[in-house]
Amino acid sequence: MTTLKTQAVSDLSYIISDSPTAYTFDSRTYNGTRAALGRSERNELGGFEIDFDLALIIRLYSDFTAVAVTPPAVGSRVTIASVTYEVARITDDELGAGRRLDLRSISR
Repeated sequence: MTTLKTQAVSDLSYIISDSPTAYTFDSRTYNGTRAALGRSERNELGGFEIDFDLALIIRLYSDFTAVAVTPPAVGSRVTIASVTYEVARITDDELGAGRRLDLRSISR
């Protein structure tokens, strides 16, 4: 019998395989997929600054939880196409299958 979590993991794997984005975290390379990113700004000292540069959806369960590896968290660094980003915010799905990473480039 297929559970909701099993179906969510399967669906997320299909989405990632359809449009993969390779990223490196903790010396290992994984595949995720880029997500639509709404532009928002916040007022910082000296002007306005865009909150995030990139959003990445990753397989939380099959790549990390199921194999007892710590997934990226706020403050972690990931590398995509030779650019290093810091995880500024995370959002897990309700079933624990995936995680959205909102990233900020640290090379500004």
